Amino acid sequence: MRKAPIAGPARVLVELLLAAVVLGLTAGLLWWVLTPEIQGEIAPTGVVVSNAESRRQFGVAGWFAMLAAAGGLLLGSVGFIRHRRRPVTALVVLVFAGLVAAALQWWFGTLLGPGPVADRSAGLPTGATISMPLDLNAYAALFLWPIGAVISSLVVAVFLDDHEPWSARLSRRERSEPSLPP
Repeated sequence: MRKAPIAGPARVLVELLLAAVVLGLTAGLLWWVLTPEIQGEIAPTGVVVSNAESRRQFGVAGWFAMLAAAGGLLLGSVGFIRHRRRPVTALVVLVFAGLVAAALQWWFGTLLGPGPVADRSAGLPTGATISMPLDLNAYAALFLWPIGAVISSLVVAVFLDDHEPWSARLSRRERSEPSLPP
């Protein structure tokens, strides 16, 4: 039985970037849907967030981090299983694709959420409540996509027990001839 040809580096790049775009936009949508809405109150000095509402701000970064970690694990495991015959290329592209997915998740979730407060609060009376924009303050959460992708691809590599991509390529004649001791 003939093996399927190994995908070239360009194909690995395109496939994993497309997967990262789809997963990043999906995670951004889920981030917007699942994140608790934080309310601010209009004061004479600007918009003020109460202590109770500021504690909910942790949920914004928490949901982003959970979705990023899950997305990275999914991207890494599926991407590495699909391209396990090019392990180094797949690993490098997974790191880059994870960063792209994280940026898309952040951008799309922020785009879907409420706009900047300054634009929406003009003309509102003092004491009125306004939804705060969906913003990420924990920038380290952006690195959970590539970290999750690398960890899951390493776990997949361990459990696949497929050492062929890492071993030296031998010709058919070299494989069939027994090696003689020196």
